[in-house]
Amino acid sequence: SPSSEWKECPEYIHDNRECFFDSNHTSVWIPYCVQLRGQNITYFNEDDCFTVENIVRPDPPVSLNWTLLKISPSGLSYDVLVNWEPPPSADVGVGWMRIEYEIQYRERNATNWKALEKQPHTKQTIYGLQIGKEYEVHIRSRMQAFVKFGEFSDSIFIEVTEIPNRHGLVPFTLVVIFGIVGVLIVILLIVISWQQR
Repeated sequence: SPSSEWKECPEYIHDNRECFFDSNHTSVWIPYCVQLRGQNITYFNEDDCFTVENIVRPDPPVSLNWTLLKISPSGLSYDVLVNWEPPPSADVGVGWMRIEYEIQYRERNATNWKALEKQPHTKQTIYGLQIGKEYEVHIRSRMQAFVKFGEFSDSIFIEVTEIPNRHGLVPFTLVVIFGIVGVLIVILLIVISWQQR
C-alpha cells in the first residue's frame, strides 16, 4: 500500500518497458500500488493501485450450447437460448471470483460482431436470428470489477432451416376437403339431372 515501504520491481522486461510480478511477490486481497521513478522524478497516482483478484483475466467459458426457443409467426426469424459453463479454473462457486460474460455473434464469415449486454448469468437469449442463415457465437468473461476481458471461447454455430408450420397445414387441409366436397356435389347434381331426363 502507499503507506508501506516501496520495493524494487522483481523482474524488468526492458524491451516492452514492463515490470513482472509473479505469485512469489503477490497475494490475493492485498492492495498493491505502483510508482515510476526516473532521474529526480517520481510518478505516482492512486489510480495505479490494484488487487490481484481484480486484474485476473479469466479463462474462456466452456461447454457452449444452444436451444431453439421459438420461431416467429411469419416463419422468417427465430430466438435461441445460449448457455455455457464458467471457466473451470475460475473459483466462482466459493465466490472468490465474480465473473460477468459478454456474448458476441455474427452471421458466418461476416466481419462485424454484435455484442449483447454484459451479464453475470451463464445463459442468455439471442433474438431475431434469420431462418436459413448460419450464425457464429462466442463468449468471453472478465472479473466484474475490472475492465479487461479474457480470451474468447471456441465458437459454436447456429442455423435453423425452414420448418413446416403446423398452423399453415390446417388451411391447406380445409381447401382440399372443400374442393373434394365441391366436386362430389357437382357430380351428384349431374347424376340427378340425368336421371330426371
